[in-house]
Amino acid sequence: STQREAIAIFRKSLSDCTLPPDASTGILEIANAALSVAATSGDMFAVSDVLSLLSESNKKINIESIKHIIQALGQFGDCEAILALLICLRGQSFANDILKERYDFDLLASIPEQTIPVIDGKVYSVAITSCLRHDELGAADQILLSMKKNGLTLNQKSLKEILSEYCRMAMASSKEEYKAARVAKRQGLDESKFGILEPVYITSLARSKAALSILKAVDKPSPMLLSTVAKACCAAGLWQESRSILRRMHRAAIRELRQDSMSVSSNTVNGKFFGELPRLHRYLLKFCAKGGHITPALNFADDIQFLASRVRQHRKPRRGVISIDELEPELMSLSSHLLLDTPTPANIVEADYNDVDSDAFSKVLGRPIGLTGQDWKLILIAAWRGGHWKVCVGTLPFIGPYVKETHPKYALESSSEATRSSSPYPRPSLEKLNRKYEQMANALTAAMLCFESRSQYAWAIRAMDDWIEWSGRRPRKQAVTAACRVLAKRYRGQEVLNLVAKVLSIPAIGVEEASLSTDSSDYTYEKAIYTESINALHQSGLYDEADQLYAEGAANGHLPWAVLVSKNTEQLKLDLHGMSSAVAHSAVRVSLQQEIMRVQPFAPSSGVYSWEKDVIIITGRGRRSGERFRPVIRPEVQRMLTEEFFPPLGTSSIPGNMGALLVPSEDISAWLNNQRQKKGERLLFVADVLRDISSGNRLERALLSSGNRLEQALRKKLENDESQSNDESNEK
Repeated sequence: STQREAIAIFRKSLSDCTLPPDASTGILEIANAALSVAATSGDMFAVSDVLSLLSESNKKINIESIKHIIQALGQFGDCEAILALLICLRGQSFANDILKERYDFDLLASIPEQTIPVIDGKVYSVAITSCLRHDELGAADQILLSMKKNGLTLNQKSLKEILSEYCRMAMASSKEEYKAARVAKRQGLDESKFGILEPVYITSLARSKAALSILKAVDKPSPMLLSTVAKACCAAGLWQESRSILRRMHRAAIRELRQDSMSVSSNTVNGKFFGELPRLHRYLLKFCAKGGHITPALNFADDIQFLASRVRQHRKPRRGVISIDELEPELMSLSSHLLLDTPTPANIVEADYNDVDSDAFSKVLGRPIGLTGQDWKLILIAAWRGGHWKVCVGTLPFIGPYVKETHPKYALESSSEATRSSSPYPRPSLEKLNRKYEQMANALTAAMLCFESRSQYAWAIRAMDDWIEWSGRRPRKQAVTAACRVLAKRYRGQEVLNLVAKVLSIPAIGVEEASLSTDSSDYTYEKAIYTESINALHQSGLYDEADQLYAEGAANGHLPWAVLVSKNTEQLKLDLHGMSSAVAHSAVRVSLQQEIMRVQPFAPSSGVYSWEKDVIIITGRGRRSGERFRPVIRPEVQRMLTEEFFPPLGTSSIPGNMGALLVPSEDISAWLNNQRQKKGERLLFVADVLRDISSGNRLERALLSSGNRLEQALRKKLENDESQSNDESNEK
């Protein structure tokens, strides 16, 4: 209920004439309930109303009421008033006057005179906790000193609450320190390599150490409390201390396992520690991945796998089912496997839903203890940010079985199949497999980014091929483009073309669209792959391969064709709106080449071309560029026409239209005849093929004899244009 409703209920109880005269205890409990509701939101007006109603009824408050008032002040954020309240409880009227002035209630009048001074350890503990929740360490320290002067000590419950608050403050401070480290990284102030974040642990370190000292005074801390301290230590960079607490929890979990006889035959492990450990494992690995700390990540993984091996030792193998120890590789020392170049085990079993032993494999992938597919993904992310490409190479085989289990071939073909199936482990739906795959899809992206940063193009191709085989899906766009970039940087242009062709030949399942980082509905997966690949090839100077990709993308309808259909036969218009500078570069080159292929020689004997069209290139004014109204495509096109064409193609602005360039026909003719002289054989061959495009046999022979993908893509584009024009003429 809301605060107003709670006060209304309390007011009604006071006016209830049916209550006996000795019902003051029950009325006080109702008042404390109303104060508790007000404390949850820090409504001091409601607190003042409740105290006023109690004063009008000559009812006094107790220790529980005082605790609720302190919690309300803490929620309201007035820690100074908490200090004044504690002083007021010792009978000091000046502190009572402060509370009257701020919140309009007389605390001394509400307390029984015989109980003053009120010195209670629970009250002081609540006051300390309330101050710590608002990071008021100074006020909390003053209250703690006051407790010591009055001979009070914190009880176990108070220690646990204070410990939890210190851990919360440590993690909150760590978040701010990481933000500062990311800002320094972006500004170039951090000289650490790759994606490693090295925050300066100051506040979080001090608070984590305080939490560790308080933990020593806590008797029998709960699994949740130990987990909180381990997280705080991890957030402050105290890796060894965090690992020590993790091992302490593992030992307690093993003791639980020995005491719980039911866990021997059950599929999952029960117990308080086992219930908390999976969440802690995931958090520790996430934090290592956040900063690129691969060494502590592998150390945590060693401990997790050691616990998993101890759990397996307590399980009874079933008759007719393969033992889990036989299915899994030895994972006891991941740090030695992955950091010391030890060969990765290859005996990782592939899922088979038609096998009678499939439930054994499900135990491996579905167990609550041990590293899961998402955990391996986090290790890969930590390795990527730390620049450890060898760790990525060694970790990918371990995540392989989890990815294989999500292959679409294991999905239900129809809902009726699930009804007919009598297997205890029926095939899952495709939607469920897609969800499981999405949880691990970023693993390949992390590996590819790591290979890119270390120029490991061969491993990038190997990892991409393995992932496609495991998942049966198109990899995420970020992973494919990272592989294209590392290949382009090593001038492996043909391998970029092969990779794009292989990825786009895989049927779309509907998962890869989630990886697109744009809100534009027309920015499809195919368009993203073509665009980013062309960008990578262009940056490495592989213009011919970039032109081939653009021609294929335009021919397949995934990239816009630059040539605009115009009734004006004296002009050729190229529209580059919405293109990146690299795509625009290829669009101009390919479009001019295609139009040149259509040109008949002016004099067959001399072979001189006649070009009578001015070329208008629409570049836009730069409204959607990174810097508003600072065009990006226009200077790139001008540079290309000047530096990459010989003789250079001159450009001029069109009067009244700053978003377009004009290339005179004379420059096109000069460049065209120069190209014929230097590369006459290739241009003549393509021109002959395109002139006879209406002859299907001639086109077929030419396509078979030509291995150039650019020519093939242009032929396909022209063939589509011819068929479209024929259809339009037939309709007319």
